[in-house]
Amino acid sequence: METMIISETMENVGEMTGLIIPDWLREKLEQINSGNCRGSSGLGDRVDILVKNYNDMTGDLVGVDCQKCKNRGRIAENRGGYFMTTECECQITRRNIDYIRESGLADLLDLYNFDNYETEYDWQKYVKDKSLDYASDVTGDWLCVLGCVGSGKTHICTAVCGELMKKGHSLKYMLWRDDGVKIKAAVNEEEEYTRLIRPFKDADVLYIDDLFKTKKDASVSAGDINLAFELINYRYYQPNKKTIISSEKSIDELLDIDSAAGSRIYERCKKRGYCLEITQTGEYNFRLK
Repeated sequence: METMIISETMENVGEMTGLIIPDWLREKLEQINSGNCRGSSGLGDRVDILVKNYNDMTGDLVGVDCQKCKNRGRIAENRGGYFMTTECECQITRRNIDYIRESGLADLLDLYNFDNYETEYDWQKYVKDKSLDYASDVTGDWLCVLGCVGSGKTHICTAVCGELMKKGHSLKYMLWRDDGVKIKAAVNEEEEYTRLIRPFKDADVLYIDDLFKTKKDASVSAGDINLAFELINYRYYQPNKKTIISSEKSIDELLDIDSAAGSRIYERCKKRGYCLEITQTGEYNFRLK
């Protein structure tokens, strides 16, 4: 993003770039404009001095210590007599840090990535390869990873989320049993319900972890079905919004629980083979080894 300024006052520069302009730099521009600064008779000279002084300033942005922009987030230049600022590349990293913090996945990302995903078996290699494909896919397709407890669903989905955030996607993490309970509890309070569910509906990427997870031997409630359908149906009709789902249920079980939600999930995953179903046995349950 570029900002172009022809300015006689530092107030204008500050407003356009979002920086707090120090008094000494304001005084410098006043000297330039009054003609009391040697070698600054032309507009080009004034812009050059303004660019130099701007780029010498130290900003107060956090998260990354960038020597290129001195933590201002922008870099100035004289482009044909115009004072122009361009966003520094460090801002991409800063935004990604924000995405990770806001996603709710910060702790999991330290544990689960593609580098430490084990590929001892052929099916693991296949799951990893397809997940890497998905992480590079620019379409709005969905990813669904289904299988037994301990089969690595959360690991591979979290790894995908990490790669997507590195590419600049914002993401919202939804742990079904925790976040779902909070949303369902507010179902009769319209304003609060909307406040809770809206971030999951509107997220650039939504990761639903353990969809329809229940207590042992408990059935999926009508409230769970209604909530799942509302989220899935809304995002189904948003072609550019990615949705990542992990669940212990098979695709047939998802269809049995609610054919409307299950069919939408499968429809958005199937085109490029992003519905990955791990056999529902203990054979691949690493936690039991």
